[in-house]
Amino acid sequence: MRLPEFLATGERLAIGLRNLYENGRLGEYWTEYIIDAIDRALLLLNTVRESGDIFLDHEAAGCPPVLFYKYDAIMDGRELPLKSNFVLLRLIPPQDVTTDPSRRPFVIVPPRAGHCVGVGAHAADSQAGVALREGHPVYLVAFRREPEQGQQLSDVAYAQAAFVREVMRRHPRAPLPAIVGNCQAGWATLVLAATNPDLTGPIVINGSPVSAVSGNIGDSSFRYIAGIFGGLWIPMFLCDLGNGIFDGAYLIQNFELLNPESRLFLKYAEIYRDVDTARESFLAREKLWGSFCLLHENEICWILENLFIGNRLARNRANLSRSPKVLQQLSKPETFGQHAGLAARLLGRQPQNPLSGLGGQGIDGGGLPVGGNQPLELAPELVHRA
Repeated sequence: MRLPEFLATGERLAIGLRNLYENGRLGEYWTEYIIDAIDRALLLLNTVRESGDIFLDHEAAGCPPVLFYKYDAIMDGRELPLKSNFVLLRLIPPQDVTTDPSRRPFVIVPPRAGHCVGVGAHAADSQAGVALREGHPVYLVAFRREPEQGQQLSDVAYAQAAFVREVMRRHPRAPLPAIVGNCQAGWATLVLAATNPDLTGPIVINGSPVSAVSGNIGDSSFRYIAGIFGGLWIPMFLCDLGNGIFDGAYLIQNFELLNPESRLFLKYAEIYRDVDTARESFLAREKLWGSFCLLHENEICWILENLFIGNRLARNRANLSRSPKVLQQLSKPETFGQHAGLAARLLGRQPQNPLSGLGGQGIDGGGLPVGGNQPLELAPELVHRA
């Protein structure tokens, strides 16, 4: 709240209290206020307790996907030649929704950026819900909490390509799948398209860090943390403490540091204010936000070195260990970008356009060609038509 609003609110409160005092009803209203405040405080504490119990139960269950829709697991990355902890899920539409197998299937890729699976399919009006209501079959690329032994990001890319091929096999009369990558999964989706140009139709990336050094100077302070604190030594040290495993909770902590007043105070103030109506949504949001995944040291170091420190991905210098191909070989013409992902909306921040900086430039007006093609700002109706 800005100072003029704060002063105006204080003035209205003072006038109201004076009027109650003059009418002799100040004691009556003060008693009602105290009783209401105690009720709300007890309900808030109980809601936070429930959130803690849900967190413990979810951790004990291995942090399964937090999805609004039921699903079937149809392919497991552990059964592929290059093993990974990824799983392909088919989302089951509600009873009042019918999908057409001949329509373009959607493959939604949640981010593996600290929390577990849920982004893109955690609510009725999520990406999955919109696509299902339009009659599209929807699949989700999920992952288990713990990576497979020796897993590398190239194994993840291999699994995702195999998943898309399975989706194509299941829908032989449909157009090529639309791939929707959220946050960290956005650049991974671009890598998938670059290394497998025969697989993907339209590509949608939401709130994705593709070129962390591009965009408006001073915005999205998260981009500068690695340089300010000395590069890779902190995550490597944390991996040493974890016996070669990086805990995604550290990434979530970084997200929360973008807007600490929101995550540490305002969210509790809001649930205190609306505890009688907002309890369920608070618990659902905290369940998604508070489930953490793990990464191998080689995975987190590749991400930091090639995106946030060296900017190698956008400069055509990032190599996966089993494939030298990178973004500039992207050959699909329909690439859509959107500014804000779920993390940004939860934290009250608006990051840069994820497509800015590809090829060493920023998007200004008409956009920047990628491999001879044109990225576009996200327009959902265009994706449905593409």
